Amino acid sequence: MRKIIIHIGQPKTGTTALQRALIRNRRPLLRQGFLYPKPKFGNNHGVLTVPFARGVQRSMVGHLGKDYQQARQVGMDHWRAVAAEAARNPDTTLVLSSEFFFAAPDLGQLPGLIGELFGTEAQIEFVAYLRTPSEHFISLVQQKLKASHKLPPPGHGRLKRLKDLALIAPVHARKFARDTLTDGDIVADFCAYSGIDRTRFRRAAGEANISICAEGMVLIQDYRRRHHADASNVFTKDTNRLLRAIAAEEAAHPGCYTRPRLRPEFAQWMDQDTPILTWLNRKYGVDLRKDHGVPADLMRDVNGVEEVTDLVAFDPDALAQLRSAVGL
Repeated sequence: MRKIIIHIGQPKTGTTALQRALIRNRRPLLRQGFLYPKPKFGNNHGVLTVPFARGVQRSMVGHLGKDYQQARQVGMDHWRAVAAEAARNPDTTLVLSSEFFFAAPDLGQLPGLIGELFGTEAQIEFVAYLRTPSEHFISLVQQKLKASHKLPPPGHGRLKRLKDLALIAPVHARKFARDTLTDGDIVADFCAYSGIDRTRFRRAAGEANISICAEGMVLIQDYRRRHHADASNVFTKDTNRLLRAIAAEEAAHPGCYTRPRLRPEFAQWMDQDTPILTWLNRKYGVDLRKDHGVPADLMRDVNGVEEVTDLVAFDPDALAQLRSAVGL
């Protein structure tokens, strides 16, 4: 009986760190009876989600092109390659990882494909890491600003997707927070849950994504608006250079800049008790609710907010210092 563990994200919950650890340690994993198949590209198995999507995800266009039918065929071919690799390694637990599984609209077809490729007795389970909505949103804002001056819509409603996923296969949900993860680390936590001994793991490379201070977010939005106003969702070399310069300045002056957080009135709106957060707590013991001490009549909806300066608290003097340090 084949067991298949599928790590599905959520996005911005240490997925890159986990995937890097798994791809760098394929041999130690295999010796323990866990197969992390070689990805088609990158560190994860995003291409395996294409057959359950309805278009090519933006980050995969460079690898697959924009023709969905062709991309879908590549995805199906890679599923067959994974099945062949698994057949060469019997009695192993198959481990897959991509945050695109989380939102793939036609994932209900997954059990049928798994049955066809691995046998009808194959057991699927999803592993999901979830963040407090306000913390997740601020990470989404940072990611969006790297390629656009426009802020993203709040995505906390997407947590409802877990109810659909739970109908497809059992879901193991964990809160992404240092005080709840094993050793405060997603790699340690995933390994502890899966039964993987990570003591022989090679150390993973450093963080792939640059996180910047609140003042840096203000600068990046202003820079993108002035220099790339019409280039939405387009990464540019000059923006990446600016991001690295901001990160270097922060590293050289620890404590001088402001940790990015939503203003309390927005954070309270996002983290207030809702039916989906109540369901997550009752179903999985994952409590993403948080009281920021703001009464209901003072909460503010983040929808429609366009300026980082309205969204996060920052220090004007630190902003001036940072602007000077990076030459803006």
